[in-house]
Parts: sequence; C-alpha cells; structure tokens
Amino acid sequence: MYRRTQVGRVVIWSLTAGLLVSLWCLVQCRRDGLPALIFVGAASFLIASCLALFSTMTVAVDSEHLSFFFTCGWPKKTVALKEIASCSVVPVPWWWGYGIRLTPRGVAYRISGTRCVEVRLTTGYRFLLGSDEPDLLCQHLSERICRSRQP
Repeated sequence: MYRRTQVGRVVIWSLTAGLLVSLWCLVQCRRDGLPALIFVGAASFLIASCLALFSTMTVAVDSEHLSFFFTCGWPKKTVALKEIASCSVVPVPWWWGYGIRLTPRGVAYRISGTRCVEVRLTTGYRFLLGSDEPDLLCQHLSERICRSRQP
C-alpha cells in the first residue's frame, strides 16, 4: 500500500499572509462602518477556510483503489484501479495554481510542486494529481494497475 501526505508550504505561507493582511484591514476598517466590516470579515473567513481545507493533501493507493483528499478529508475522490488506463509524470506550470483547478490537461488536484501525475481513465477522462514524489507515486500506481488486471 502507498500512502503519502504532502504539506503545501507555499499555500500555507501565502494564505497565512493573506489572513494577516485581512485581519489587519478588519481592525483598520472598524471605523468605516458595517458594510466594510462585513466585506473584510467575509474575506478573512474565506481565506481561513481555504487554509483549513487546502494545507495538506493525502494520496493513497491500495490493491483496488486510488484515493486522495485534502486536509479535512473533503473533497475526497476514489477511483477503482480497473478504471485507470495509464499514468505519467508531467510538468505543470506554476500559473496553473494550487487547490482544485481546471487546466488544459483536465482537473488538477495539487497543493505544491511543478510536476504532477497525469491519470488517464479508460473512459478517456484525465486528471492531474499533485505529489512531492510524483515518480514514486506513478511507479507504484503503474504496478498496482498491472496487478489489478491480472486474472
């Protein structure tokens, strides 16, 4: 079984900086009235929520499934190994961002790094899975895919 939890340091540092700035703005805008407080308070809540949801990502491969989820266990995706046609390690530009993103290569689930594992399903659907050890993940996933197809 393969299981790895990746810590998104860039996500943590950038969202923490954004949260500190928004909290500073919250203190500064208290004299500007209720609408400003509501807006900045909502922004602070949104940033704190993203920090809580997307600071780590766990990927697991067992004998039958590939599953991955972010910090709080949501969102969680599980794919049967029988449904996976192939995987490969691909470079990912930094401007595609972190979190859950729609990219030219499909939906990307990542919190760090410049390389991802591209997973192609038998249906033709593909997605990117971020990892701090993409070569090892792809190797392990390929081995499990081969084993799942053996009678």
